[in-house]
Amino acid sequence: MGGLIRDDKGQWVIGFHRRISHANSSCAVECWAIREGLKLAMDRNLKGIIVETDSLAASQLINDSSNDNHELNNIICDCRFMLQWLESEVKHIFLEGNHCADLVASLNFQQLCLVVFPNMPPPLGQALYDDASRKKFPRSRNSI
Repeated sequence: MGGLIRDDKGQWVIGFHRRISHANSSCAVECWAIREGLKLAMDRNLKGIIVETDSLAASQLINDSSNDNHELNNIICDCRFMLQWLESEVKHIFLEGNHCADLVASLNFQQLCLVVFPNMPPPLGQALYDDASRKKFPRSRNSI
């Protein structure tokens, strides 16, 4: 899993990556990634951030406080606490809008501990530029 924090102009602030071997679903991986990103934001006192995830399930779990007996409840509660402290929110976005975070997550590191990138890894340069310049990407549609 992985992610990144960008400033209001879309420029790199910090990124992170971690290999997770104990998650049993993509929603669990996404919740772990959101939690790690929020911890980095808290460490840097980055209030008012908008967390964007392409996982509708993760965003719903974190935003819906009526679902308090989920197997991911500890992670979800951590996320809710940090979101409140940071005066921030989680929003669902389409997969195409999450390309940079997906690239960070796909970096080939095998460490189980958190790897933090204070500087942007070179493979992300073009993707970050495209995203910051609001380059449009066509949405693919699944055919039935």
